[in-house]
Amino acid sequence: MWSHKKFIGMYLLFTGLIALPFLANFVFISKAFENSDFGEIAAFQQERDAIYGTALNQNTFLYKLKLVEQRRPKIIALGSSRVMQFREEFFNESFVNCGGAMNHLNEGRMFLERMVRVQRPEVLILGLDFWWFNDNFSQPSSYAYHENSGRVMTWEKIIGPFRLMKEKKISVRTYRDILLGRRHNNGIAGHENMGLRAISHSDGFRKDGSYLYARTVFGFDPKYEDINFGNTLSRIRKGTDRFEYGNELSAERIREFEEILEICRKNNIKVVIILPPIAEAVSIAMDEMKERYSYIPKFREYAMSLPYEVYDFTNIRDAGSDDCECIDGFHGGDVTYQRMLLKIIKQRPDSILKDHLNISSMASAVSKFRGKTLSTHDDARFMHKETDFLKLGCRK
Repeated sequence: MWSHKKFIGMYLLFTGLIALPFLANFVFISKAFENSDFGEIAAFQQERDAIYGTALNQNTFLYKLKLVEQRRPKIIALGSSRVMQFREEFFNESFVNCGGAMNHLNEGRMFLERMVRVQRPEVLILGLDFWWFNDNFSQPSSYAYHENSGRVMTWEKIIGPFRLMKEKKISVRTYRDILLGRRHNNGIAGHENMGLRAISHSDGFRKDGSYLYARTVFGFDPKYEDINFGNTLSRIRKGTDRFEYGNELSAERIREFEEILEICRKNNIKVVIILPPIAEAVSIAMDEMKERYSYIPKFREYAMSLPYEVYDFTNIRDAGSDDCECIDGFHGGDVTYQRMLLKIIKQRPDSILKDHLNISSMASAVSKFRGKTLSTHDDARFMHKETDFLKLGCRK
């Protein structure tokens, strides 16, 4: 018969063996920056020029606030992921890309309310998605994830490494290397990498908050969904996932947008509004169903009537770009966004942006990298060439 002490010893041993893999996961996610304070992440990026791409710790809202607090920019870009290709090298002055912190109009208002407590930039480049103004596109009233400081431990974080290995999104070798404290590089981009997306494929935010789609651009995504814009065109046929059908503009959304503009006015922030591009193939498909998207011309007309600098690049051709410079059906790449800024100065030489843009650098980049999504002035940063990942027959 077992003694009391022996029973306790066996129980502790058994419990310890069960807990050991989870303890290893805790160490793993800590070393991978998947359980780090967003302020610490932003600071580390500035020090090491690191890319941050999380798979388990999503809170772009707070992360971008911390970037603003760290960098104290004179210029910011705010919007959804569709403004993430504005980069610091396009500008002569300090810049932060806050793309992804505003996935809905009310979230954008929340972001600005918190941002002006720590920094009031001189200029805001505000990207407006047309679907935000469609009543049939649902908008949450609150965002629980905003409260995640980065160090909130969840069951999903603890078991996340097991799931990611099962789905082959990280390898056993990567798991081992991170546990052993080895460097977080991957032979794709010459940056330090933080977070499991970045560690695996260098997908993530650069130190200015702009986004690098390395896995897609360099052809490392075997399950890329938008070949020939198939995924985007499917959304249009079904009227789903941002491409919901609609006839009228939402009065409530217009009111929320005007609240954003009022915050900027009260804080002396100059606003430049941009309607980001969709691929020409996507624009044609939507035009063929224009009776189902009749709210969009009304939105564009409303935007152009505003007493601000407003630039409508809805069709990528309006920026002087084309589908080969797209990341997917509704995201342009670096080259497209430089074309947009150059087009703004050409259309309006007295633009608010005129003294803030690095025009010669952008013109050189557009000439050198035309037809591509990615541009860089530091070729040593990238170990691979851009591929025709959309399978459009583009020369890369």
